[in-house]
Amino acid sequence: MGEITIGEILARQFARVWGTLRDALSRISDQDYSKSDCESLALIRIAYHLVETAEFYTNKSVDDGAPPLDWESGPVETLPTRVQLLSYLDKVEITVRHWLTSCGDATFLSVEPDFNDSGGTRLDRAIYSLRHAQHHLGQINSELRRKGLTPGKWG
Repeated sequence: MGEITIGEILARQFARVWGTLRDALSRISDQDYSKSDCESLALIRIAYHLVETAEFYTNKSVDDGAPPLDWESGPVETLPTRVQLLSYLDKVEITVRHWLTSCGDATFLSVEPDFNDSGGTRLDRAIYSLRHAQHHLGQINSELRRKGLTPGKWG
């Protein structure tokens, strides 16, 4: 087996997150996706934020990319449907994989002037993004359990 890069290792871990997210989203009705007795825990909000933030952390700087939708307090009708979110996830999965695998290990260890909040290197940024995704995936699975549903299969 040839040498594997940091980016390839991270890409495999992100692929597992995406698989678990897809599985979780397949276990809920459209109503359960967009409504919750606790508005901030509506799965539509958490799932969109998880995917949108993963895309954000692939930007060259914090000022790049389109402004996100108001996932925290905006009307749920302005957020992507489950089908739209899964399509967006397909796009973001490709973007994240390319971002992770398009550079060598030295790039992951070099200092980045932007994104200091995540640690200062591309590796810090990638791990921060992965932790962020897993945190919100945990919220989604917890919400599924609270609704009496089976959580997404851990990958």
